[in-house]
Amino acid sequence: MFGVILGKAIFEKIPINSYLDRTLLRQLLCVDNTVTLADMFGYDKELFQSWNFLLNNQINDMGLETYFVVAKENSDNSTIDSV
Repeated sequence: MFGVILGKAIFEKIPINSYLDRTLLRQLLCVDNTVTLADMFGYDKELFQSWNFLLNNQINDMGLETYFVVAKENSDNSTIDSV
């Protein structure tokens, strides 16, 4: 619905005072349709910093492994490593 309103306002040359996300603006202007990590900065700064840290640092020895414990009736719990 927002696209219809925005398109109508552009067609009628009505100025709209609103903030458009960098990714949306680039797609509207047909500059580049690929979404990059830098686009996340304008959307969510904390998420951008987290993903940037994961990309730029060795995370193998940080203890970020994920594992699941599966409980079955009448048997011992077993640990399954995720891949």
